[in-house]
Amino acid sequence: MTSLPDHEALCHVRASVIQRSRGKSSVAAAAYRAAARLVDERTGQVWDYSRKKAVTDSYVMAPAGAPAWVYDRESLWSRVELAERRRDAQTARELQVAIPRDLPRSSWGAFIADVAAPYLDAGAVADVALHEPRAADRGEQPHVHMLLTVRKLDPASPTGFAAKRNEAVNALLTSGGSHGGGARGDALTRERERIAGIINEHLRAAGSKRRADHRSYEARGDPRMPEPPMSERRMAAVRKRRRHDRRTAVVAGIREVRRLDNELTRMEKEMALRVKGFARAPARKDRPAHQQDYKASLLRDRFPDAILPPKTGNALYMVDVRDPRRTRALLRDGAWVEADDESGTVSLWGPHSASAATLAEAISVSTVYGVDRIERTAAAGKPGKGRRKGGMPEEEAISLADRWRRRGFADVSESPAGVRVGLDGRSRLVDSGDHVDLVGPVSDAALRALASKAAEDWGGTLELDGPWPAEAQARLWPECQR
Repeated sequence: MTSLPDHEALCHVRASVIQRSRGKSSVAAAAYRAAARLVDERTGQVWDYSRKKAVTDSYVMAPAGAPAWVYDRESLWSRVELAERRRDAQTARELQVAIPRDLPRSSWGAFIADVAAPYLDAGAVADVALHEPRAADRGEQPHVHMLLTVRKLDPASPTGFAAKRNEAVNALLTSGGSHGGGARGDALTRERERIAGIINEHLRAAGSKRRADHRSYEARGDPRMPEPPMSERRMAAVRKRRRHDRRTAVVAGIREVRRLDNELTRMEKEMALRVKGFARAPARKDRPAHQQDYKASLLRDRFPDAILPPKTGNALYMVDVRDPRRTRALLRDGAWVEADDESGTVSLWGPHSASAATLAEAISVSTVYGVDRIERTAAAGKPGKGRRKGGMPEEEAISLADRWRRRGFADVSESPAGVRVGLDGRSRLVDSGDHVDLVGPVSDAALRALASKAAEDWGGTLELDGPWPAEAQARLWPECQR
C-alpha cells in the first residue's frame, strides 16, 4: 500500500550533470543506466553493468534526420567524450522522472516522449533507460533516466558534435548567475511544473483521480515534512543486508505513519458516505486536525483537478457527496458551495464568505460555466416564532428531512444550518424548523413547497419575513388556498 494520499500522484523530477571533474564519464553513466557493456573509445576503458537488474527497457531518441550512429549507444557516448577536451568538462545532463503507478504500461512510451520532446526540439539526443525496482511497500516504482547530450549534432565535425555547447538545452535546466533567465533554480522549477502537467494529462487520460503537484509541501501549505532522499544504491544495499540503515529506517517509519493515516481517512470517508445526518466522522480529541482530512479528500475525489487552498479542511463543516451528480460543502461560517454536474455550475450562497468564494473558484475548474452567486430572495416563518439562534440538532434535522422526502422532494440534505430542499433549477429552501429561507428565484415550485410546509407543520398559517416581491405575494396566496 502506497504512503501517498488517494488524490496524490508521485511527482519526482531530478536533474543532474555528468562532470569529468567529479570523476564521471558519460559512457559509464550510459552503461549503468541501460545495464549494458560499453567501451569508451577515448580511454579504452570497459564499463560493464550488464548484470544490473530492474532495467526493463532502453533506447535512444534523436532529432529528425540524425545519422545512424546516434542510435548505437557505445558510438554515441564515445563521440560525446571525444568532443569534450577539458578535464572539467560537462559531458551530459541527466533527467530522472518517476512514472506514477496509475499510468498503464501501454502509455509509458507516450509519456516519456512528451517529457523528452522539448529536448529533442532543442537538438539534444536522449538516451532513455526505464528502471522498475521494487519500492519499500513491495509495489512497482517505475522511473525513467534520460541522458541528454550537451552539444548539437554537426555532420561536418570529426566527432559529429558541434564545437559550441547547446544553449537551448542548457536554458531548459539552468538559470541564475551567468546563465540568466531568473534566479538560480527557476529553470528547473519551470521544468518540474511542465512535467507535472504532462503527468496529469496522462493520468486524466487513464481515468485516474490522482494528480501530481510539483510544489513543495511548504508552498502548498501542507504540514507534512519531506522525506530524506534515498538513492537506488542505498536501497539495493539495504535489500542485500536485509536490514535498514539509519536513514531508511526513518523513511520507513514516516511512510508507515502516512499509510495508517491514509487508511483512517478512507474509513472516515466511507462513514461519511453511509451515515444518515450530517455526513461527518466522529470527533477525535487526540488528533483534532485530522478530523478535517477526509472532508478535503471527499472534494479532491470529486474534483481531482482543483487546487484547493491550504487548510481547506479546517474551513469545512460538512461535505455531502452522496449524490453522484452533486457536491455540497457547508463551511464553518455558514456559507454553502454547491457543484452540479448536470448544469456544470458551482453555486455559492449564504453568508458572503471569502473562504467560500475561494473554494468555489478552485473547484470551478471542473465545471463549464463557473461560479454562480445566488442570493436569498424571501423568507417565512411560523407565526409567533423567531429565527433559531443556534445550530439544528442532528436528530431534529433527520426528522425534518424525512418529512420533506415524504412530501415527494428527492433533493434533500440535512445540515446544522437547516434542511436544504432543492427545487427546480436555481431555487432552494432552507428549513430550520420554524423558519424557511428561500434562495434563488421565487418559482411556483418554491411557493408550493412553502405552502405545503405551512399546511403540515405550522397549522396552515405562516408569516412573511422581510420584504417580499408583490408579485410573489400574489402568487403565494392561491397556493395557500389550495
